[in-house]
Amino acid sequence: MEGTFEELKSIKSKEAKLLFDKVNSLQLFKLDIEKPGNMYYFLRQVTDNLDSRVTWGAGDYMPPQGLVSVYKELKALTKDREAAKTKKSDKANAQKGKTDEEVKPTDNTTKW
Repeated sequence: MEGTFEELKSIKSKEAKLLFDKVNSLQLFKLDIEKPGNMYYFLRQVTDNLDSRVTWGAGDYMPPQGLVSVYKELKALTKDREAAKTKKSDKANAQKGKTDEEVKPTDNTTKW
């Protein structure tokens, strides 16, 4: 992927559990929604056993209200959230005195 990404500050575990419960209640694995448009939206849930994704945005398709509601809630949660100061992996590498270049694997099997 192109672009840069920032890790955001964590939310409280109680709030995270409520969000996961809401996503679980949607049962994305049961939905077969692949209706993208010029601009589209998606929700993806990845677990040890499943990788479920729904995509919508086509002008002639109206997604279930529950999908839209959870999507809007997640988007609002990230919109004004501050970036995390440092990532856990950055802290661990800093403690070991390693730079980003020293952390990257050098063998050919990882394709980094």
